[in-house]
Formats: sequence, C-alpha cells, structure tokens
Amino acid sequence: MQSLRLSKRAQARTQPNALLRLRRAKVGGIFNMSFDSDGTLWGTANSGVVGYRNGNLQFFNERNGLPCPSTYATISDLHNDFWILTQCGLVRIKSSELKRWWENPESRLQISTFTAIDGFRSRIPYSHPAAVRGSDGKIWFHNRNVVMMIDPDHLDGNTVVPPVHLEQVIADRRTYQAQSNLRLPPRTHQVEFDHAGLSIVEPSKVLSRYMLEGYDTQWQEPGARRSAFYNDLKPGTYTFRVIASNNSGLWNQEGASLEFSIAPASIKRICFARCAVQFS
Repeated sequence: MQSLRLSKRAQARTQPNALLRLRRAKVGGIFNMSFDSDGTLWGTANSGVVGYRNGNLQFFNERNGLPCPSTYATISDLHNDFWILTQCGLVRIKSSELKRWWENPESRLQISTFTAIDGFRSRIPYSHPAAVRGSDGKIWFHNRNVVMMIDPDHLDGNTVVPPVHLEQVIADRRTYQAQSNLRLPPRTHQVEFDHAGLSIVEPSKVLSRYMLEGYDTQWQEPGARRSAFYNDLKPGTYTFRVIASNNSGLWNQEGASLEFSIAPASIKRICFARCAVQFS
C-alpha cells in the first residue's frame, strides 16, 4: 500500500510556489495536502477543496455540488476518478466531470455521494485524516479512530434511468397543465416550471438540468431543486426541456419537454394607449 500524499511530496520542489499559494488561499484552515499523479496539488479545508495545476488555483465547494463544505482528504483511483472525504459523506467525481471543472470553475458537477445508508460513518471528528490507495485499487480513509475502505471496481450502481415528469406550469400565480402548445396570455411576467425526476432508490440524490430554448444558451444546473423560474419573457414561442440523473449519476438524456408561447399584446390595445397619450 502506498500513500500518494507522501510519495508525491517531492513534486513540491518542481512547483516552489504551489504550497505557498495553497496556504494563502482564503478557504479557512487546510486539513490535508496531496499530489495527483499529474502533479496537481490538492488541499482540503473547512470550506471546500482547493486545486493548483499549471499555475492555476481553483476552488471547489457547495456551489459546484459538494454536499457539505468541510473536506478532509482527497485521492484519485486507478481510473483517475477523484474522491473526497467530507464531513457528511464520501464523494466521487468522475474524471470527465473534473476536467469540465478545470475548464470552467463555475460548473456544477455531477457527483456521487456515499452516506450512512451506504455504510459510510459521517459526522465524526477527523484528526490527522489521510487517504491511501492499495496496489489492488482499493481506497482507504482513516484518522485516529476510524478506518474505512471502498473498492471503486466493485460498486453496485443503479442502472434504472429515472423517468422525468413535468408536473405543472405557474404563470403569474395561475396554474396550467403541462400540455403541449400551451399558450400564455400577453404581459406574462413570471413563469414557473415544476418538474421531477422519479427514483425509489435515494430520491434525495436525484439531480436535474434544464434549458429554456429561445432564452437560455446552456443547461442550467439547479441540483436537487424541482422548480425553474423565468421572469419577463418576451412574446414568442419557447421549449422548456428538463433531464435528470439517479443516485448513481445515470442520466435520462431524453427527459421531458414542453412547447409553449406567450401571446403578444394586442395591436388595438397598443393603439388605444398611444391615442390616449396624444389626446391627454
């Protein structure tokens, strides 16, 4: 068994400013520091995880999808997936998602969290936490009191794609059925879409993404929130799309969609308003 935290310490000599910058990052106290095989330096703190690579310093926290802010140790597995020991669970981030975060530090990532229901002992005090990876690929997390092990190659995943359902549309406090070709009245100010990804296995871990075609330029990532809100949309035709993933990160890419339109204000009303101004 070999500790990456110790075996990569010598890499700090090739990045003389890495440790200094990491310590100066405004993230609270640093619990642990470790190197990845590619030379990335990671630091765990009270408010998230700090990464330093090729002179670039980035911060990963609840905004990006962490289930809680306090982190204690990090390590990569043999597939280059990234594991984070946190106060409320053990987090796995796929290498593709981690790459997306390096490209855009504001990204909200798809993560897998292992909690008490999976056998993880959470919310226990961590003193001198560490993470090591065995030659067989198993990952061990330990402190002075507890040792926990996970085998990334033998995890029972949820292979059931979650159905996605659009429940209703609320426009200016009036409720509409989520039916195709919905027509909303002129001067609609606020539109709300209530939706759900359905799973009987850990429904609290179901995540969603949505996009309003004709308005959004990219997918919105609300996490576990089940509503989408838009204000002051212009008259026209739109399509609302929503997709969802289950607790194992399996996405229903087809999802659900709804085409709707907002009617323009009537020409007669506009003319009447202008004439009223002229003769006043």
